[in-house]
Amino acid sequence: MTTLRIPQLVTAAALLLMVGCAQYVDLPPATAVQLQTPACTGNDPPDPARVPLDFAPVEALVCGEMGKGGPRDNPGDQYLETRYRGEFTVAVEALTGRDRKKQTCDYSLVAMPELWLIDASGGGLIPRYPLDECGGPTLDALKAILELPVSHKEQRVALPAPLATSPTLTFPIPSPGDANPPPSSPSQPR
Repeated sequence: MTTLRIPQLVTAAALLLMVGCAQYVDLPPATAVQLQTPACTGNDPPDPARVPLDFAPVEALVCGEMGKGGPRDNPGDQYLETRYRGEFTVAVEALTGRDRKKQTCDYSLVAMPELWLIDASGGGLIPRYPLDECGGPTLDALKAILELPVSHKEQRVALPAPLATSPTLTFPIPSPGDANPPPSSPSQPR
């Protein structure tokens, strides 16, 4: 029987911990972030961005649900629009983490909701999630946000982009006696 002494046991435990630890890559370069008005539908959303060091979110807007995706992915479907308030320290720390070194692995992506972080001015950004070893987004930040208190929750219908940006649609109605009735397709207000 082999007996391990305390120094050998500590060395063996340290080796096991190092083998189990993931290797990380450098952070992507920080870029200037222009805050926008958060919205679940409408115009194209901004590209996901690294959370700036001086950005202090006070609210999060989550458009959609895990496993179902967001309204931009499923126009015409119902979706949840949920706002969260609370302490965002854990979520921001998770979002500012580094990507793990990519390995070859079997991976299937889960449809994720669209996430906006909003500061006290009302401006928001879509954060970039750090990537796991399979190249998919890590979910620690989203999980931390979903545990915060809900300040507002509403069921909505995702309109296709052209309809979502139109304030109103008009449908011409022919008058009795019109020789040339207007076309039956909707027209944009002028």
